[in-house]
Amino acid sequence: MPNVQVFEELRTYVRFDAASGDALRAFLPQVEPHFERLALEFYERIREHEDAHAVLAGEAQIVRLQGSMVRWLHRIFNGPWDTAYIAQSIAIGQVHIRVGVPPRFVCSAMNLLRVGLTRVAEDEGSAHDDKLLSAIHQVLDLELATMIESYCVNFTRRVRHQAEEERARLAQSLEVTERQYQQAVELAGMIVIGLDHEGRVRLFNPEAERTTSFERDEVEGSLFVDAIVDASDREIVAALLGSPASGDEVHRVNFAIRVRSQRTRWLAASLSTGLTGELATIIMAQDVTEARQLAEKSARAEKLAAVGSLAAGLAHEIRNPLNGAHLHLAYLRRELTKQQANAELMGAVAVVGDEIQRLSKLVTEFLQFARPRPLEKRTVSLGEVVRRVERLLQQPGMPTSLRGDLPLAEVLVEGDADQLEQLLLNLARNALEALHGREDPAITLRLRRSPREALLEVEDNGPGLANPDAPIFDAFFTTKAGGTGLGLSIVHRIAQDHGGAVEVSSAPGRTVFTVRMPLSHEAAAAPTLARQGNAPS
Repeated sequence: MPNVQVFEELRTYVRFDAASGDALRAFLPQVEPHFERLALEFYERIREHEDAHAVLAGEAQIVRLQGSMVRWLHRIFNGPWDTAYIAQSIAIGQVHIRVGVPPRFVCSAMNLLRVGLTRVAEDEGSAHDDKLLSAIHQVLDLELATMIESYCVNFTRRVRHQAEEERARLAQSLEVTERQYQQAVELAGMIVIGLDHEGRVRLFNPEAERTTSFERDEVEGSLFVDAIVDASDREIVAALLGSPASGDEVHRVNFAIRVRSQRTRWLAASLSTGLTGELATIIMAQDVTEARQLAEKSARAEKLAAVGSLAAGLAHEIRNPLNGAHLHLAYLRRELTKQQANAELMGAVAVVGDEIQRLSKLVTEFLQFARPRPLEKRTVSLGEVVRRVERLLQQPGMPTSLRGDLPLAEVLVEGDADQLEQLLLNLARNALEALHGREDPAITLRLRRSPREALLEVEDNGPGLANPDAPIFDAFFTTKAGGTGLGLSIVHRIAQDHGGAVEVSSAPGRTVFTVRMPLSHEAAAAPTLARQGNAPS
């Protein structure tokens, strides 16, 4: 770890003195109101790049990191720049290493902050204060140098540790290890992982590194089941690895793994157990995540197409007699009114009329599901879609708290604005129904982006799904009294027509529907296009 002496040398080198600290403290009241915006801009830039975004586990982590950045900015402007300050700077560098931030992004990120803080100084009328600008550059240089020093020390440690491990292993069984390693890694295009008799990772080929985003030396010596296998499948894999060996055995199994970003991927694997030598088990696997998702998507599309054809025919046959019944009922109502029929009879007529209206609405939904109109594609701002749906749902006296959570920059997709609005309305109304009778009901319409996708989320604090595995996107599946079971099916179809997908995560107190769809070419080419305003809605 970089020591305090190194930091002191760097401070002397960049000429950071008491006057520098005074300049920073004096500027703190002016720059502090901009900290949250700078943190938002910083992490929205990260969302645009694959390698930087890949180390983040999810939205909750991003929110925590934005808060940490605000505290860090306050610290570098307020000091004191003493031994405790130095220790905190070193610790931040260690955190970057631990989560896997590529070092090239550390340099460019510091430059992004440098530009942002200089712009604030210009906006606040301090651009000609040479001492202030020098102090800003000096303190950022100190932070950057400390972080880079942390990377260098960590890399040296890892290389030295790996070299020592390699020397010890070669000294024990060089010939056997080289032969087994060569046989495994020559299987091109396959994930190859070798385990010792205790189930610890001893071989981790480049394809395994690419799939999991873990480097070999990070997992080497770890128990494979604990380090890689998803918790849902650990018992199955552990049982296969621990089965009594009777010569070379091959077990074929599909199981889920957790990669560095904490996302789940699925492998189709062959486990060769009971081997002699240092490697007792060889795992050869293929990543079948995309194939699995495509098969599920195709199966659901076929089911929806079949149900849609049936619904179209059924709706057509029902609509004509419904129209006739509605006309005759209107005639009957007029005649009964002329004859001054009693209230009980008129009430019965009203009930029949309401039921006919309900059937007519159901038929309309059938036809909308079965024969959707062609997409009228154009560049659509999803932020505008969210704001329109907010306006539609926020009626006076509405008991549910509804808020939009939008990014600073526009998120653009190629799609049909009306159908995307219908998609969001269906999800929001579904959430409203789930919150009926709850205390402090709340719904959040959230918009985010990743490097290649737009993410539209509808979150509620309701009771959650009774069965998370239920086929909620299948046509006519419903858990609501009087529900048609078509709302979520229409959501799924619209997302699919836009080249996207819809997912759900549900637990008591928090249910989130997430719609993913490709960004427009314009958004991908110019990801930093800003919308009006500096803060999310």
